[in-house]
Amino acid sequence: MLYLKVIIGGNPKGEIKMKNLFQEFKNLPVYQITDRILTFDEQNYDIQISYDGKLAITDPMFFTRWNMVDGLFQVIVTYMHRSNDILSIRFPDKNHLHQIMDLKYRDRYLNSAEGIAMPYHTNSHIELCYVVEGELKLKIENKIEVLKEHHAILLDLHTLHCEFINYKEAKVVFLGITLEMFRMIAMTMNLSSKFKRFLTVASIGKKSQGDYLTFDLSNQCHEFESFLLKYYTELDQKNEGYELILEGFAKRITKFIDQGEYNHECCESHRQKEIIFDEIQRYLFVHHVDARLSDMSVCLGYTEDYLNRIIKEITGATYSDLLKEIRVQLAITKLKETDMSIHDIVSSVGYSNVQFFYQVFKDKFGMTPNEYRKKHHLSLTSV
Repeated sequence: MLYLKVIIGGNPKGEIKMKNLFQEFKNLPVYQITDRILTFDEQNYDIQISYDGKLAITDPMFFTRWNMVDGLFQVIVTYMHRSNDILSIRFPDKNHLHQIMDLKYRDRYLNSAEGIAMPYHTNSHIELCYVVEGELKLKIENKIEVLKEHHAILLDLHTLHCEFINYKEAKVVFLGITLEMFRMIAMTMNLSSKFKRFLTVASIGKKSQGDYLTFDLSNQCHEFESFLLKYYTELDQKNEGYELILEGFAKRITKFIDQGEYNHECCESHRQKEIIFDEIQRYLFVHHVDARLSDMSVCLGYTEDYLNRIIKEITGATYSDLLKEIRVQLAITKLKETDMSIHDIVSSVGYSNVQFFYQVFKDKFGMTPNEYRKKHHLSLTSV
């Protein structure tokens, strides 16, 4: 069993350009693969793949650089709060690699035409992948997606996928952002209904079906890379107030993507049901204070049972879960942007029991509404 040793490293120096982000890799130590299977040493590396295939990054935000050149695969992960993780591995040639792989692992980890496949996994975060140079090949469920230079993909938490590390030169960046930030983005930005649905459904975190967006950014690559570089600079330097700046850049990147052309892919086809789900969301946002399933059924013209099945199929959640999610997100906006009392906020989003709301809020965010306001209120965080 091979374990990839991780080195805690410093931050890159000098002028930052997208392609310059990969120059420092030439100075990293190299580890040679000599055994059967590629895996991570969980004691040394803070990226863990659990037994159920869930990839968990134990930091709220990260920026990953993948560099593949002449069979040398190198990674630097820059986190929001922790020191960088760095690894560098030399892969043997294809024939030797095929020989040393144990037969029972070949189908899972190796396809001779594609290269080495990472284990299938889903993420605990929303992940944006952008190809700076070369290409990146992913397998999503049973479909192969090839990202060419200046193409990107946005994966939700439910998309089962694996990346191929092949033998072609490539430079790729990954931007991972916590679910909480994307919940906030979906609620506070003026986005298209198509993109807002993607973010809202992704934020519920219970559905079994994966969704992802693919983009061709060739015509806007300079502007998009400028956003990414500014984002990376703040994440890397961590100057005072950088958390708020990162949140702002996340909004800019999201808006930039939403205004471009993209394809929305579902791992199963249910376009008509998504349209109905949009109607459900619009109704609940308007009637969140006194929403009742029976009233929504009459208004939209579908039976209660059918609406329940649509919600369950799209989100994996119940009607009550979806309404609770919308109410909590509306409360978050008011906690961040107004000076309303907690009692008034609770009442305004449709809860009559303040203690029950406190419990719902703490279960979701690990803190009370008061603690959340102290941490995120705009007038407090801008001081």
